[in-house]
Amino acid sequence: MTDFYLITGFLGAGKTSFLKKFAKLFRGKKISLIINEFGKEDIDSHLLEDLQARLKSIIQGSIFCVCRLEDFENALSDLLEDNPDVLLVETSGLSDPSAINQILQGPAYAGRFNYKGCICIADALNFKKVIGTALVSQKQISLAGTVLLNKIDLADDLDETKELIREHNPAAHIVESSFGAFPSEAEAILLNPGAGESLEGPGRRDLTLQSYLIKIDPEMTRDDLEAFIKLFIKETHRIKGFVKLTDGDFFVDCVADNLQIKPGKQDRGQINRLVALSGKGMATRAALRAAIGAYDNFEISMES
Repeated sequence: MTDFYLITGFLGAGKTSFLKKFAKLFRGKKISLIINEFGKEDIDSHLLEDLQARLKSIIQGSIFCVCRLEDFENALSDLLEDNPDVLLVETSGLSDPSAINQILQGPAYAGRFNYKGCICIADALNFKKVIGTALVSQKQISLAGTVLLNKIDLADDLDETKELIREHNPAAHIVESSFGAFPSEAEAILLNPGAGESLEGPGRRDLTLQSYLIKIDPEMTRDDLEAFIKLFIKETHRIKGFVKLTDGDFFVDCVADNLQIKPGKQDRGQINRLVALSGKGMATRAALRAAIGAYDNFEISMES
């Protein structure tokens, strides 16, 4: 029987950083991964390729939405053919994981998985804003057996954040973390995280959640790109992607209004395409159009 772990958490909370470290706890075991990206580009799976594990990527929607549920079940069936010891599933930051129990207890998988539970990665720096504006984040917290409170080195009000977590899930274990790392004494909890409240069936996509694909002109410099992103970043939850510009290769990794453009080369997959994710009440489309108009000397376009 394969041990099954569900890794959730809102956009930019540090799921991929945590997963790299968490996977090391399974040395000597056969590991498989399913990585879910809400946007149109597969980015996180490339960042996890060094884990020496079989990996399936599902993009453009949540794996628990009816629009992607078949893809998720096909990935599960394919990976099970190798009889892995451990299956780690990292959901999109915009996923409602309510369907997981129903899926694993369905006739196709009954008796094939040992569901160890759900770990939700929470962003201590942006938690209050996210929990108040994104309903899916509340569901992720309530369905977790363990909450990894990440970025504690950047936050000042941890006690208040923990109280907010307990309001949504009084029984959850809370593990403090920076850069996705965790103390050795927390390993036993993370290896047996448990599950939160009872889980429901799959639902339809939340139409308030939007994804935009932005094509970046390779003639831009890093400074050009930074100035461009600043024009619309406040109207997004998350922006990420690899770019090749006139002055180097970079990885764009923005959470809320925290803009980061770091050196980073992607040898495979798409480059010069940024995925921007937004939600209810955000004027993302208008802000993007205005930003593109302000940089009409470059070839920049967007799709939604």
